[in-house]
Amino acid sequence: MQYEILLVDDEHSILDTIGPGLEEEGYKVTTTDNGKAAIEAVAENHFDLVITDLVMDEPDGMEVLRNTKELSPEVMVIVLTGYGDLESAIDAFRVGADDYLVKPCNIQEIYFRVSRCLEKQDLKRQIVRQTEELRESKENLDRAQEIAHVGNWSRDLKTGQGKWSDEMYRILGLAPGNPEHPTHEYFLSRVHPDDRDHIESMIKRAVEERGSFEYEFRTVPINGSGRIIHSRGEVECDDAGVPVRRFGINQDITETRRLQAQVQESQKTEAIVTLAGGIAHQFNNALTPIIGNIDLLQMEHGEDKNTMECLKDMKTSGLRMADLTSQMLAYAEEGKYKPQILSLSDFVDATLPLIQHTLDPAVRVETDLPLNVKDVEADSTQMQMVLSAIMANSNEAMEGPGRIRVSTRNRDLDEDFVKDHPGLKPGPYVCLSIEDDGKGMDEETRRRIFDPFFTTHFIGRGLGMASVYGII
Repeated sequence: MQYEILLVDDEHSILDTIGPGLEEEGYKVTTTDNGKAAIEAVAENHFDLVITDLVMDEPDGMEVLRNTKELSPEVMVIVLTGYGDLESAIDAFRVGADDYLVKPCNIQEIYFRVSRCLEKQDLKRQIVRQTEELRESKENLDRAQEIAHVGNWSRDLKTGQGKWSDEMYRILGLAPGNPEHPTHEYFLSRVHPDDRDHIESMIKRAVEERGSFEYEFRTVPINGSGRIIHSRGEVECDDAGVPVRRFGINQDITETRRLQAQVQESQKTEAIVTLAGGIAHQFNNALTPIIGNIDLLQMEHGEDKNTMECLKDMKTSGLRMADLTSQMLAYAEEGKYKPQILSLSDFVDATLPLIQHTLDPAVRVETDLPLNVKDVEADSTQMQMVLSAIMANSNEAMEGPGRIRVSTRNRDLDEDFVKDHPGLKPGPYVCLSIEDDGKGMDEETRRRIFDPFFTTHFIGRGLGMASVYGII
């Protein structure tokens, strides 16, 4: 690289001696004998270094210095002063001069000062370049952490002071940089209370053993939902083996855990559906000749009351079994559907009187069925089965007097809602809501409510809600 130098002096003897000497040293030199030309040259050309005399006709060397630093702060400037004029050199340093020389100048001293200034300039440029590279690297790292939901952290075990990356803050539901130096106690305040003791014991053991640690924890719920975090880190020791720092990464695995749960639930449901469908088909195959032969026997023994009573009981049981297979097929999604456009509010209003007689007389049914609810495409027979099964479930849950509230509503589901409800898409829906005064369900019951053959009652087949799931 050939450095470019601008030499400014109104004494041509200076230009004729210093200029050629610098060129012999390998520099590219431009000379001018007045400040105006120098200022124009700096504005129109690139220079690494300007050497200017301070005492010249207006504009003087101080003006050349000032303009050079305003236009190109990275350009180095050496000022030339007369003997005994050090006050001007001090003023020049205040404006931004990088070095000065007193006339008359020793040519070797000039070479040395020029070389030192250019080395200083190279160092400054290198620092600026590395700072910019470091900034870009940090931005790339921050962006990568944001995409991967991975945050890094460290903690000084002597001072207790912590440092978190921006994504570490976001993972814990905080604004980056607030607080600037989070303490361990503050971190624990963002952890679900049930997980704090486990984290403390894992960290304590890692520090005692001078080893690594790995654990999962839940965050304190934010806006109704918490996050699941996987943490991995190590303990750093000094030369004496004393632990001085903990550091590591935290990754938000909430979505991963949700997808894993979806897959497990899907696999379980698929297995049960296959079993239910297989059993239902076997039942159907066996029931068809049984019910058919009962009909034939009733035709042959129509006058024998005792025989007819027995055959009637047998057929009733057979029809119950046929109804059971229909529910199992509904759960297995193999039932026969005849969808049609209908008003859900009108359908519920017309169907509830047909179901009312199956409920406890002490149960009061309340409705809220707006007429502006949008039409839906559904099989009315299957929907009657759905409504009957849920109402029966509510009736059993109350075990006595109470209310069942049935309502319909238009709803628009957004991205946030469907993210937590797999299988749905954003858009307009119609919601059928059935509430009761029962004591509610524990978490185990909520988790298994749609499993076939699962029931919390002594009497029951556990297929009502399973068929609801299959039909819907």
